[in-house]
Amino acid sequence: MGEGSGLNGDFHSVAILFHWSDDVKKTIAAIIALLFVFAYADEYAISEDSQEDSRFIQASKQVDWERTRPMQFLYFLRSHKDAVVFIEDSHRPPENWIKEEDVAQIMPLVRSEDAAAPVVSQSSSYLPSHSSTMGNEAMFLVEGFRSKKYPPTQCSVYDFKPDPVAYTKWWIELAMRSKSGYMTGVGAPQVFRNGPLLDEVIADSKPFDLPVLDEVLLKKDTIVIGATTINVLVNRITNTVEYVWSNSHRLYLRPKYVMPKAQDLYNQAHG
Repeated sequence: MGEGSGLNGDFHSVAILFHWSDDVKKTIAAIIALLFVFAYADEYAISEDSQEDSRFIQASKQVDWERTRPMQFLYFLRSHKDAVVFIEDSHRPPENWIKEEDVAQIMPLVRSEDAAAPVVSQSSSYLPSHSSTMGNEAMFLVEGFRSKKYPPTQCSVYDFKPDPVAYTKWWIELAMRSKSGYMTGVGAPQVFRNGPLLDEVIADSKPFDLPVLDEVLLKKDTIVIGATTINVLVNRITNTVEYVWSNSHRLYLRPKYVMPKAQDLYNQAHG
């Protein structure tokens, strides 16, 4: 009887426990939910850290300098515009990696405002917190050509403050002296050979990739003369030829410097 009483007492205690479990259900659920929140918060923090780490690209892991040309690298920077590209001291491009023909391809982009990843040397003490632009990175590459090393400074956005007009002037002057033929021959206007209006001409030029604001007012069109096609920029409102593309200078220039009769030719071609 005593044993039975003890056994009954144990069953009675278990019954009370199950009876109480209904009362504490909300409390237990709250505790479990709280533990889940803490666990999720830790997981989220790790995920954020991983995302932060993914912003940093080591060039040695993704870029083969022997097989990558500067223009390709420039578009690589644009395709990773939200990242920062690190170039390790042990993985710099060869000294003569950027050649004059590469500069000829890059120069039309020095005013591009498209976002691009900044380039940072491994020894840099500065970490960019914002994107660069294709124009800035194009000039960073040009500076690499000039200094015969890339990157030419520790950071393309911190200690590099380029002036597109100055770089364009430098390039025209270099190419006019060069035997490469990039800016010599037919189409190189006399004003560039003499140089008195060089700054004025460049300041009033347009790059091939027009900024967004320029596209609002100007449209790209062509003038066809026989087998020759000439690219022009036409005012959308007045239908006036504002600029003519110069293959020899890699810029849209005012017609008076390249083709004074551009408007007449455009009117004839477009009725």
